[in-house]
Amino acid sequence: MLLNENSVLPVSVLIEDFYGINDVYLSLPAVVNSAGIRQVQRIDFNEKEKNAFVNSANILKSLLKEIGI
Repeated sequence: MLLNENSVLPVSVLIEDFYGINDVYLSLPAVVNSAGIRQVQRIDFNEKEKNAFVNSANILKSLLKEIGI
């Protein structure tokens, strides 16, 4: 990051319209440089993986809402 290498790293990012998921932080691969996150990488999930990913995100959002975060 210090050398502005545009490294792909797993980082927690605010998700906006990622497979229909919004307003939750998830760990996803992203291009990171000295300015921060340049781009979140799209993941080509198959249908089963996509459904599991969306389900996990929805569970996380529900739990955060329950505890008031």
